[in-house]
Amino acid sequence: MRLAPFVIGLACLPAIVGGVVAANDALTAMDFPAERIEGNHAQPEVILESDAIASGGTTWIGVRFKIEDGWHLYWNGRNDSGSAPTFAVDLPAGYTLGEWHWPAPKRHVAPGDILDHIYEGSALLMALLKAPPTTSSDAKDGTKITIKIAADWLVCDSNLCVAESGNLETSLSVKSTASTSKDAAAFAAARETHPKPWPTASKDYTTSITTTDSKATATIRVAGATSLEFYPASTCPEVDALLKSGSVKGDTLRLVFAAGGDKPGEDITGVVAVGRNGKPVSEFYSVRLALPKEAK
Repeated sequence: MRLAPFVIGLACLPAIVGGVVAANDALTAMDFPAERIEGNHAQPEVILESDAIASGGTTWIGVRFKIEDGWHLYWNGRNDSGSAPTFAVDLPAGYTLGEWHWPAPKRHVAPGDILDHIYEGSALLMALLKAPPTTSSDAKDGTKITIKIAADWLVCDSNLCVAESGNLETSLSVKSTASTSKDAAAFAAARETHPKPWPTASKDYTTSITTTDSKATATIRVAGATSLEFYPASTCPEVDALLKSGSVKGDTLRLVFAAGGDKPGEDITGVVAVGRNGKPVSEFYSVRLALPKEAK
């Protein structure tokens, strides 16, 4: 059976109550039942970095989305509307999959001051696959394994959101030697957009936190930057006026948090994006700042 796509109105807004859009909760693709349909606005495929995996070894597996022009997917951090793709992975016995690695997103402001962090064009989400030792029947040389992924995602343009889903599958040989696959370059390119650890040893990258009454202010400075952006992780406390304060021209970001906010026990976590020489942001760093006890 084929179902028509489920659509909602302007800018992927999460709920409508009494004719008024409420933006308190993000949507997920699972909120709406949807089977895979022809003509999806985002088309996923499973790709592998190596053409085989060795017993007890590892390789990277990815879900690569090709996103229709004018449409976007969501990052797995904080968004005013919409939420990230989700995957249910079916692996052979003994195989494990690590955490998904997400490329840095793009800041996107929709009418109504709706702030999201999105992917356009294409996005590769990747995770490390580990094989069991040779004692497993599914890890002996010459074995061929099958990996199945049930994917759900929300894709939006400037007017509509569509909940889409798909069942993906790939096979992989088990052998002692492996070579890079035809898609290895895509993994290398994706890693260039993965946030790097904050360079704590460098004086050019500094952070500090001050508290005043019920507010905590995080100051993030990158020497030589001409623009900075902050993309808060899903666990990050809410930033006051993130739409304005989360993007600045210059080398210093100041982010204000309310003590006892929506996530009072959490540290400040997210991605700092750096632009230099007047060009768009192209460097990405993960940050984690511990809020002072009085601000938690």
